[in-house]
Amino acid sequence: MSTYRAPLADMRFVLFDLLKVETQYARLPGGENATRDTVDAILDEAAKFSEQVLAEFIAPLAAAAKEWGELTQAVGQRAAANADEVGAASVDYLFYSGYVTLAYFWARSVAAADASTQPDAFKQGKRHTARFYFARILPRTRTHASAIRSGADTLTAMPDALFG
Repeated sequence: MSTYRAPLADMRFVLFDLLKVETQYARLPGGENATRDTVDAILDEAAKFSEQVLAEFIAPLAAAAKEWGELTQAVGQRAAANADEVGAASVDYLFYSGYVTLAYFWARSVAAADASTQPDAFKQGKRHTARFYFARILPRTRTHASAIRSGADTLTAMPDALFG
């Protein structure tokens, strides 16, 4: 399994260079306290949490989200030449999207439980359930990804007369 590393350099570039968050925060009441150092410290702590506490969930979730984007682009490119591609991919695409979205919410549930004042048994229960989801349910995306990549040809190749 690959090790997840939070893309801090990218996050900082977007926040500080593109969005100019320090300027935006300075406009808000009390926002003058949101200095670059403060935002950097928050990003560093969030990265540590993601890399250490949630690492077992973040890495496969990041891989699935990346593949989701690739599948979306592939369907879009094929649809430019054949509009049937969208319909052919639709059911599998919705299943894929649902599985990845639920994985995200399971990771969020673990994070929320870990940050809560709930008993350790509750926190362990969330983590075990999330592990079950990531090990047994999320891999179903592989089947749907394969079906999405297969394209519309197998669905549209049979002549109408053979539908008897």
